[in-house]
Amino acid sequence: MDSSVSSVTGFTGQYLSRLRWYTLCCRCGSTCGRDCLYLRSCDPYRCLMFSRTLAGFIVAGVVLTVLVIKIFAGTRSNPSLPAVVADYEDHFAIDVVMGVEGGVGEAGWRAAACPPHQETPPFPVRLPKFNASSEARNIFFLETTCASALNAKMACAVESAAVHHPDYYVHLALTSTHVGSTDAIIQALSTHQNILITTLDVDDAIQGTGKLNRWLKEMEWARGTDWAGINLSDALRLGVVCSVGGTYLDLDMWIVAPLPASDTWIGREKWDQLSNGAFRMPKDHWLCEEATRELTEHFKKNVWGHNGPGVFQRAVKNICNIHNISDHHHCKDLVMLEPSTFYPLHWKRWEDLFFAGGSSSWSWPQNTVGIHLWNKFSRGAPLLPGDGSIVDRTSKRNCPKVYSAVRQIRKLRDHLQRNKSRHLSTRHET
Repeated sequence: MDSSVSSVTGFTGQYLSRLRWYTLCCRCGSTCGRDCLYLRSCDPYRCLMFSRTLAGFIVAGVVLTVLVIKIFAGTRSNPSLPAVVADYEDHFAIDVVMGVEGGVGEAGWRAAACPPHQETPPFPVRLPKFNASSEARNIFFLETTCASALNAKMACAVESAAVHHPDYYVHLALTSTHVGSTDAIIQALSTHQNILITTLDVDDAIQGTGKLNRWLKEMEWARGTDWAGINLSDALRLGVVCSVGGTYLDLDMWIVAPLPASDTWIGREKWDQLSNGAFRMPKDHWLCEEATRELTEHFKKNVWGHNGPGVFQRAVKNICNIHNISDHHHCKDLVMLEPSTFYPLHWKRWEDLFFAGGSSSWSWPQNTVGIHLWNKFSRGAPLLPGDGSIVDRTSKRNCPKVYSAVRQIRKLRDHLQRNKSRHLSTRHET
């Protein structure tokens, strides 16, 4: 034991002595100067090698320190601008959807409704499960393509509902199980106390709807059709509202005023055409039972609109023995709203909404509470803060936090683009 300690001590002393020699030598440069005269020898090559080794240790130490700082800094709150920004332009963020869990094997609802190529969002955060109380005031938005991000226009729909209804729970239920923690749009929505962002599993969410739940699990809506996702969305909105009660709104429906006060209402696109893009019903309302029966027993997988707006249209006509919807405003306790309530602009004029510098004198009908953006046609038209369009002015007033986030994203992207252009021009000049 004593000899071992002595050997280690001797080795350490010898190493430190040589370290001092080499350090002093390296002060002398490539030859030994006056500071090195008292040393027994001075080998410039050994000094040079020692200097490189020491520098290597210093660099490694700095790198290790930076990594430790980053690791601990990662536990802090998210930055105001994301490290990776989800595309805020109007598409269903297919490039950032993630691989989700659940379903019944490869034949499950996720396999039918979700895109085949899914990627994990940057810095993913698992969402809590969808849960809504029938005792609360609820507004529901459903994202049923398994996307883990929303574009700005979708997010504006959610925020606008929350802004005009602070005493409601505004549910954003996604069929994705995760979102990106650095997504600026998600961060903007999360600052509202009454917005609840959750994951919705088809197998769990509508257990109280019986017949509809069984029909969904049988996967009839997904067989032999290119519209499986649309069919699922039509059925799911009916099941969610009927299971707990509340209001359903499409993700391209911007709210500009408080919703109608009636307990049961439905919007209509035209006087003779009801819509399933905006409706309110209490739990287990008579229209729930009739619409569920109509959907499950008369389902047509490849007829556009038949399983969505057509379900309510046929159910109301059957129950109230109505031949022409245009002639009626009520069916029992159900209020059928005027088209201008949610659809003040005809779909053929959707481009008017996005025209830069659009008419400043534009005004909505007095009874308008929502503006449908007709996403089927306008999905390629982004929200551009400051362009003076109708959507620009409307979003600035009704979804201010999303508007601000998009403006910051655009500034960041413009800055990066300018730097890139400046760098390229410098390279060309040299």
